[in-house]
Amino acid sequence: MEGNRQLDTARLAILLCCCSVVAAGADAIEEASAAFRRQDYATAARHALAHVALHPGDPLGHDLLGTIFYLEGNLEAALLHWNRIGKPVLADTGEMLRLEDLRIAQIRNPSQAVALEARDDGTFLLHLAPARQFGFGSGNRWLAIAGMLRGVWHQALLPEYRTRQGTEVTAILRWDPDKRRAAADLIRPFGLQSRYRLRLGADARDERWQLPNTPLFPLRRTAVHAAVSALPGSSWQWSAGGEWSHREVGGLAGYQLKQTIRIDRALWRRPERRFHSAAHVESQTARLWMAGQSSLFAKTSGGLRAVWYPQRRGDNWVLEARASAGTIAGRVPFDELFQLGIERDNHLWLRGHVGTRDGRKGSAPLGRRYGLAQLEYARKVWSNGLMTLSLSPFADLGRMERTPLLIDLGIQAKLRILGVGVTFSYGRDLRNGRNAFYAWSTAGGTR
Repeated sequence: MEGNRQLDTARLAILLCCCSVVAAGADAIEEASAAFRRQDYATAARHALAHVALHPGDPLGHDLLGTIFYLEGNLEAALLHWNRIGKPVLADTGEMLRLEDLRIAQIRNPSQAVALEARDDGTFLLHLAPARQFGFGSGNRWLAIAGMLRGVWHQALLPEYRTRQGTEVTAILRWDPDKRRAAADLIRPFGLQSRYRLRLGADARDERWQLPNTPLFPLRRTAVHAAVSALPGSSWQWSAGGEWSHREVGGLAGYQLKQTIRIDRALWRRPERRFHSAAHVESQTARLWMAGQSSLFAKTSGGLRAVWYPQRRGDNWVLEARASAGTIAGRVPFDELFQLGIERDNHLWLRGHVGTRDGRKGSAPLGRRYGLAQLEYARKVWSNGLMTLSLSPFADLGRMERTPLLIDLGIQAKLRILGVGVTFSYGRDLRNGRNAFYAWSTAGGTR
């Protein structure tokens, strides 16, 4: 009898617990609906998320969340919940717009504007506004010329050309006497909607380097390269390619054959919180023939990147963090070493260290192993539709092998005018007390 009584008590406790959970879920969706009618979308989303956590299969909760995020302009979060109930249905095709398809489109063209227009019958119209026009970069001839001339202030022309079939051609023609360069790349997809792309290119450089405590010396390098990239899904992509180059340094000449493999992978993504993170790893293996000798070297590097928009809508505030590290094994040419410094041909930017001295490369820290971490908080301070100004305080930490930790603090001002971006950067090296001023321009307003 005593055992039966304890069993009945346990069953009653479980029943009461389940009833309280159901009541909590019902209260949450009711509060979410009431907040939605008041247009208090933040409160409505909070209660609706609590509801679907208890009832993940309830279509009402997911429909409400999809509608809230749609009205706030967070299309990725809207599709995350709408797709679970077979929405949104496109009016022209009768098919559901999938979150996977949206993410793939954004990877192919990150600056493309995507919008959904709701119709009275419950379907939607999909609008794609190409951020990159066909031809020489713009439908307006003068804007196209301005885009090509955006590099004139650092003695370079940057023409770009795109076709409706997805082919892109980019080039750089630089006449700086210390950093002459002529390079071109052609990117062509295997079909209009193909997830595979072919990249062909050539690069010729005539530079003058001056390493610390070393007299000035020339470097001439020509290279041709080819690569294939693939986008199997929105979570990862890969590329593989090769390069054949000829190098001449101080009267010594040689050849190099290199192969490169890179994998990019999305990590933690929270569309409701407007947060996403990604990682990449890259491996390069090369054989060098120079001065009658043959040698092998390998470069391996990897990195992490995280971006968070703290506001529910808009991009007035953006927090971005990046970290990367790399190592080299084997006998390597000096221009293949990792370089920490702000310079146009380098991607490892330590923004309190300029990578040139009197316009010549060689002043930035060089080494076989490095680590770099960057934190940046951007604030849009002014915009009128044609021009946008944002300020970005930043902190960079870098270390090269057998060197102390380098810490740079500074601020960037980013001005975007009709699709052409200009960035002014000030960084201070806290270890040596040196200041670094730098400016560069890009299409689309990104580095």
